Order: sequence, then C-alpha cells, then structure tokens
Amino acid sequence: MQVSAESRGEFTRARRPPTDPPRHRLPSGAYEQRAHLLRVARELLDTHGAGAVSLERIGAFAGLPAPLVRGIFINDEQCLAELHEAASGELAVAMQRAYAREQHWQEAVRAALHELLALMDAEPNVARFLVVEALRGGPELFAQRSRRISELAAAFDEYRPRPSPELLPAPFGAEAVVGTVVAVLHGRLLEHQRPPLVAHIGPLMGMLITPYLGATAAREELVR
Repeated sequence: MQVSAESRGEFTRARRPPTDPPRHRLPSGAYEQRAHLLRVARELLDTHGAGAVSLERIGAFAGLPAPLVRGIFINDEQCLAELHEAASGELAVAMQRAYAREQHWQEAVRAALHELLALMDAEPNVARFLVVEALRGGPELFAQRSRRISELAAAFDEYRPRPSPELLPAPFGAEAVVGTVVAVLHGRLLEHQRPPLVAHIGPLMGMLITPYLGATAAREELVR
C-alpha cells in the first residue's frame, strides 16, 4: 500500500532554497493574512525544521516588516500552536479518508495507520514537529498536541469493536492504546538513522488491535 497521491499533494509542500527568500504580497483581510503567514511558516518547517519557525524568520522570508507580523500573531508559540493544528489536521483528514475506503474495522485501522506513517516518512521535519518538538514548546503548543491525540483516541474508540468477553479491557481504553503508539513513534523519530516508519506497521497494528481482537489477530499483523 502506498500513500495516496491526493494526500501527498495536500500534505507535501514545495521546498524552497535557503537563500534569496521570496517577496510575498500580504493579502487583505485578517483571516487571509493569518493563513498566508501560516503557509510561509509551513514552508520554513518543511525546509529547515521547527527551529527555523519564528515570527522574525517568517517576516524575513516573506519580505514583511516584523511589526506587521507581530500584529497578527502575539508570539512565536501562538504561531507554532496554529501551525501544529493545521499540519496535524491535514494528517487527520488523510487518515479519515484512508479509513473510509475500507469496509472492515481492522483493515480500516491499518489503512489509516499506513497513511499516517507514510506521510510522516514523506515529511520528516513535520513529523518531528508534531510528535517530538511540540513537547518541548510552551503550554499552548503542548496543549494543542494533547488535544489532537485525544481527538484521535476518541475517533478510535467510537468505531472500535467491542472486545471479546475473554479479553481484559485496556486500562484507560483507547487513550492508552493510542498514547502507546504515539510514544513508540516519538522514540523512532528521535533516532538519526532508522528504517522508514511504515516498516513498523505490523507491531503498531498489534498494539492497536490486541485489546479488541486478541493476540492471534495481532500476531497475524506481524507477518503481513
């Protein structure tokens, strides 16, 4: 299974060379101006990583005066939190589309997980920002990360099958199951040399489905 061209087109942004930043024309209207600066922030994130995303750099890259940029965002953290919301939202939409293409729950979960991992492999700077670097930010960015994980857990819990009577329920339910997967991704994204994240889809699927379908179904995922 490969990441869909539709999702790749939405998630991937054209990279710009680090020199000669383009001159942007700021659109009229507060909403349009905010969206425009977030697009510039995303270009910086894609190309240089989260460490390059600041209001000062956004203004310089866009060719806009710093006071104008600071009139739209209060500070760097507010911009980063909104950037996290936008980028993680794109991932969520791509996962929902992949999930909806399948008829059976297990296959739908696998399709959504594969879409997530493939998109993260395609955009490693974005993946590290969403999962790893958001933990190092301020409270607003941390809260946005936590909110997105809670939404993912809620969606997983809404559509999951009821566990068999002989299976013990997962402590804290879907929140713990999804949180464990996020923790594994966090660890892998910290590694400088690692296989693609999609290579871990079998073990990750096992974590997700064991509380609901049992160990046999989880083992089958390891050999697919």
